[in-house]
Amino acid sequence: MSRLGSDAVFRFNVDLWRDYSIDIDACGFTLANPAGRTVTEETLAKVYWRKPQVSADLYPEKSFSKEEQYFQGEIWYALRELVNLQWALGKVVLVEPGAESRVGKLVQLRASEGLFETPAWRFARGVQFPATAGAVSVAKSFTLGRVGAAKALYATKVDASKLDAAAPWFVTEYVPAILDVTVVFVRGALFAFEFPRALFLDKAIDWRLVALEEDVNWRPHEMQGEFGDKIRQLMGRLTLDYGRLDFLLTDSGKYVFLEVNPNGEWGWLDKAGAHGVLNRILDEVSPDTSPHPLPAALRPISAFSL
Repeated sequence: MSRLGSDAVFRFNVDLWRDYSIDIDACGFTLANPAGRTVTEETLAKVYWRKPQVSADLYPEKSFSKEEQYFQGEIWYALRELVNLQWALGKVVLVEPGAESRVGKLVQLRASEGLFETPAWRFARGVQFPATAGAVSVAKSFTLGRVGAAKALYATKVDASKLDAAAPWFVTEYVPAILDVTVVFVRGALFAFEFPRALFLDKAIDWRLVALEEDVNWRPHEMQGEFGDKIRQLMGRLTLDYGRLDFLLTDSGKYVFLEVNPNGEWGWLDKAGAHGVLNRILDEVSPDTSPHPLPAALRPISAFSL
């Protein structure tokens, strides 16, 4: 906002829907915020999708009435359709709404075959994982959903044979590594960062757990060999204009692919705009630059003209 200016951006917070007025009809739409600012189909240049969530998802520890849940569901549906309509007009840029439903973790792992090594993986429920002497596994969550008021399953070392078969489990092999590497992909441009695993392995195997308690400083990473070209190939296979890709780098210099977050957060990697990510994102979403619409084949209603 400080770079683009407040007049260039209209933000809609789904959980604060009562603060806005919404009017959508066959001719277009008008949204107005509490400050009296409005945006219409005619004045809207681009749509940038930033993981909107309803209050029940944001605050699972709170209780919401059936009426409130109904209202938010209706608002969510209407706004999702508004975005779909703008997508058909070529205004949705960079982040594909709902991409995680089209290309989730298992699709990504299959798509990476021939490009990157991946940990052996398995998803099961109602099936007991076999006991393997000396084997170390990692249990992960697809959704990182809450399992309690303030609890979530981060990547955790486990003995897979002791997991309760009555529950669903996504399990991968444990990969010893020296660096966590994350790469921000912005329509072909790559921005890589690293974090030494030696700084947190005595506490957890998932750096996010450490970040909950202390500042975690990632530094730029110099990509080796054909790493960058392979990332572009993978994102081409997935048909994504944006994503944050996670890798492990072993002591032998091998990159092991973990996943792509099609709407992954990026601001914490380049808060001051010193490493190129912030400026590239701003260039993509600014109303003053030419839009680069998401691929036409993915548009919800590309079959009829608007």
